[in-house]
Amino acid sequence: MKYESKITWKEESNILHVNPSFHNKARYDYALLQINAEQGTFIFTQLLHIFSITVNATTYYMALILPIDEPIPSSYINHSRDLKLKQQRLRARHRSKTAFINIESIVRGALLSPAFKEGEQYDEYLVIDVIDEDMWWRMKSVALANKVKL
Repeated sequence: MKYESKITWKEESNILHVNPSFHNKARYDYALLQINAEQGTFIFTQLLHIFSITVNATTYYMALILPIDEPIPSSYINHSRDLKLKQQRLRARHRSKTAFINIESIVRGALLSPAFKEGEQYDEYLVIDVIDEDMWWRMKSVALANKVKL
């Protein structure tokens, strides 16, 4: 996946994996997805499957994704802690709410860490924006949307 860096304005690349057995372990990477170019809205998503479709000699590259755009209520028990630590907490949709997208709407790969509660993983994630300066800058300048129609 190639994208233009917000820091250097040069073309950078990410290798995104979608593999049920990547070194004997499932790996389904996350990505930042542009929903509306005019409004500049984005969501995070988990890639579940990537494939191509050929129609009238034109090939389209598509992905099955799990959107991570459910709103988290401000009454959430750790909301104030997340604000103090400047953490961005996200919640995934239910697995039955997957969607198909054109992979050209993927901006770049992302690093999300599953949130755990008393040793159990659940459907929430924390955005790791310190992975590189481009991601840090993007997280300061993008508007994340909730419950978008795909």
